[in-house]
Amino acid sequence: MQRKSLWGSYKSIPPRSRMFIGLAGMAFAAIGILVSDKIEEQYPVEQRVESVPIVIDRS
Repeated sequence: MQRKSLWGSYKSIPPRSRMFIGLAGMAFAAIGILVSDKIEEQYPVEQRVESVPIVIDRS
C-alpha cells in the first residue's frame, strides 16, 4: 500500500466535506477574532512607559 501525501489525502475527501472543512476553518478564525476583541476590551493594555532612546555615537 502506497502512502498518500497530505495533499493527496485531502483531495481524496469528497468535495462537499472539503467545503465544510474550509467553512469550519473560516468560522473558527472569525470567532477567534471576535473573541479576542472582546477580551481586549475587558482587559485593556496598560500604558507603556517611555523607554530611554538608544543613541549610537558614530564619531
